[in-house]
Amino acid sequence: MPVLAVLRPLTLGAFVAASTVAASTVAASTVAAPPSEALGTEGHRVIVSGAGRIAIFAADGSVEWTMPRAATDTLHVLANGNIMVDAGQDRVVEIERQRSIEVWAFSAKGAEGAAINLLTFRPLDSGNVLVLVDSPFRLIEIDRLGAVKRTVDLPGPSPGRGLAHILDSGNALACQADDRAVHEYDGETGEVVRTISVGGSAEADAPPPFGSAFSAVAQLPDGNLLVATDTGPAVAAYGSDGAIAWSLAHDELDGIVLSGITSLQVLSSGNVVLGQSRAGRGQPRLV
Repeated sequence: MPVLAVLRPLTLGAFVAASTVAASTVAASTVAAPPSEALGTEGHRVIVSGAGRIAIFAADGSVEWTMPRAATDTLHVLANGNIMVDAGQDRVVEIERQRSIEVWAFSAKGAEGAAINLLTFRPLDSGNVLVLVDSPFRLIEIDRLGAVKRTVDLPGPSPGRGLAHILDSGNALACQADDRAVHEYDGETGEVVRTISVGGSAEADAPPPFGSAFSAVAQLPDGNLLVATDTGPAVAAYGSDGAIAWSLAHDELDGIVLSGITSLQVLSSGNVVLGQSRAGRGQPRLV
């Protein structure tokens, strides 16, 4: 089980969705450092969305950049410093930070041009963008001219917004409430490459499930899946066999209450940034 220590709790008002800034711009303050040493280092920058704004916070918690914007589920900082976010039901947009304007946009359309729900997306090293949509549930790769380069249909029902994640490999993770499992889909073939049940089983002498609804999912460096639930609240790391490798209860961190976890971001160090929305007055939004 990892050392459960809070390195840099940040209280960010009503900001609730968070993602780290691109690795090239993050200070490597927590790499290979025990908590006692890491507390005195520079930390890293974060980009967050909520309360009608997007903002970048410096490592010391000060606001580095902000602009008015409706809340978004997915944020990425590109190599050129621009920001890519989802916008509304079906759009992905790139925002130029200097002028705070949209410089590129893509709208996911279904049959006869009808808008379809965009679940999440990921910019690729090639410059293309991989988006995950429902109706039908599929991956779509597009270039910067908006041309569709490939589509990959995925089995199973759509997991809903905020309950899917695209990995660096291009594979997709999806939390399925109907069978209380997280499925990983091959980004090229659409086949299910692994399924991890997170429902718990008394017969298997496993802990009971944390809550009844998923709220976020991510993959740890060791391949385990990190899953947060909307009620409980808690976070747990599941191995390939579905067993819980470690878990974090809502009151396990000294002086911090975890409630309504909306985002999980795994840093290159293996540390995890939690974004939460319902922890109450005086509690950090990022841990």
